Amino acid sequence: MLISVFLIAASLAMDAFAISVSGGILFKRMKLSQALVFGYYFGVAQAAMTFIGCALGSLLSTWLVSVGNLCAFVILAIIGGKMLWETFHKNESGDDFNGSGEKISHKKMFVMSVATSIDALAVGAGVIGLEPRYSAHIVFCGITIGAVTFVLTVIGALLGKKLGGAIKTYAERVGGAVLILIGLKILFFS
Repeated sequence: MLISVFLIAASLAMDAFAISVSGGILFKRMKLSQALVFGYYFGVAQAAMTFIGCALGSLLSTWLVSVGNLCAFVILAIIGGKMLWETFHKNESGDDFNGSGEKISHKKMFVMSVATSIDALAVGAGVIGLEPRYSAHIVFCGITIGAVTFVLTVIGALLGKKLGGAIKTYAERVGGAVLILIGLKILFFS
């Protein structure tokens, strides 16, 4: 069971990892404290959505998969589309992914972390909450999913920093496209 939980956690964390790499590239000077904020938002959102999904269980599992995926797609497509639009209509003030180039937009972080955690909600409701071998260990599963997401998101943000600002405009375009593609993946393949 332990290996299965880590594999579930790692697969759920891949969307957050991709977004954090883009964020790490787009920040002018990504600091460890900022990378930890990325990890905090995405890790807490994944764990919380897993617990919420477990609590809702079979009651809403079918509805969550169908409507939740659509909601996640719409949110990510809007954010990704806005990022793409801004790269072609950018002002010289340096307005970007995080709003100022230096400070994290907590509103954007919250929205993106919740949108990318819809699959954790569905997994919590449909797998962890209903499968006996997981449901007996709901707290362990939720905490593991959150912790793995936290670690991978921090690594992703720091990796993005290493890729550097030299590819910033292209990274913003790729980041916007990645958000849209993640939304499509959630909509059609979750």
